[in-house]
Amino acid sequence: MGTISSGVGLISGIDIQGTVDQLIAIDARPKQLLQTRNTVLQSQATAYNEVSARLLSLKSTVSPMLSARNFRATSATSSNSDVLTVSSNSTTPAGSYKLSVDRLVTSQQAISRGFVDRDQTALGESTLSFESAAARLDSKTLLSELNGGSGATRGKINITDELGNTAEIDLSKAVDIEDVLEAINNAAGISVQARVDGDRLVVEDTTTGTATSTLSINDVPGYSGVTASLGLNATEVAGTITGSQIRNLGENSLLSSFNDGNGVRVKNGFNVHDLTITDRAGGVHLIDLAGLNSIADVRNEVEEVSGGAVTFGIGADGVSVAFTDQSGGGGNFTIAAANSSGAAADLGVEQSVASNTITGTRQIAGLNSKLVRNLNGGAGASLGTITILD
Repeated sequence: MGTISSGVGLISGIDIQGTVDQLIAIDARPKQLLQTRNTVLQSQATAYNEVSARLLSLKSTVSPMLSARNFRATSATSSNSDVLTVSSNSTTPAGSYKLSVDRLVTSQQAISRGFVDRDQTALGESTLSFESAAARLDSKTLLSELNGGSGATRGKINITDELGNTAEIDLSKAVDIEDVLEAINNAAGISVQARVDGDRLVVEDTTTGTATSTLSINDVPGYSGVTASLGLNATEVAGTITGSQIRNLGENSLLSSFNDGNGVRVKNGFNVHDLTITDRAGGVHLIDLAGLNSIADVRNEVEEVSGGAVTFGIGADGVSVAFTDQSGGGGNFTIAAANSSGAAADLGVEQSVASNTITGTRQIAGLNSKLVRNLNGGAGASLGTITILD
């Protein structure tokens, strides 16, 4: 039996199929709007993900810029790489350097008796001691470390003793203070004795008899600044020339050279501070020393962070650092350690005073010497008076 199918009402003539389709379409509009909105949101999410990925890429690219060390990177070249190769790092002072070969490295070898086994027979020694050369008390101060890191001028000097005898002394190849002392003390034809006294050199006349001249030290013609750079351009007093201070800090002195080369302990990490400074007006300034290399770097950081309320520099003694309050307040001037950093203790500035200046402890030892506080494994030594009986 056949069937009749029609989308049109047999009596009403209304297009039922079309009407139903339209009603369904009307009911489906919210769904379509949600689908459209979902498509837009998906597009936005894709765009945000792309932006996020690019920001992450940018962050990884600029993150190294947060460290000041990367801006201080240096490179070095040699005029004759067949003879000398060079390298540098962020702490290398910029400039041109002329090198001359004075002494060559020699090898040393020690041979023990033979052993039939490698881990059974004893060496026959009760104690073996291994120490770093840096642990020696009779250290040698390099000429490059003098005058705040500016070094000493090499060349030739003339020394005349009180009998009028003169000797020309060649210091053009001197490397350290010991070389200078040996050259003066071993000079033929004159009677003088050179020694170190704290941060300066002292040259004494040792002649006997009636003086016919005055002890003097001068540059040999053709050389300039040698005597002055050694602090020996001073006036003789009672047969002795006491030099000026040549072992001191300078603007370019490295923090790594402080405390006998142990440096200053700082906290690493972005926005991790080392010092909390409270000025006399009550302002609090957080100082981050990580990535700073020299005294000049610290000065710039302190003045920038504090807005000039606190300044930083070299102490009056030339061998310590000092913070100065410029705020004009009447409270205490305080420096404390932040985040358990050792910087305040190492600099000796962990203090609270009712004055405008906080001066730290001595940061560099005298000529050919070590800081007393670093003796006995850092425990220091008690100072006082001793009696020596022969």
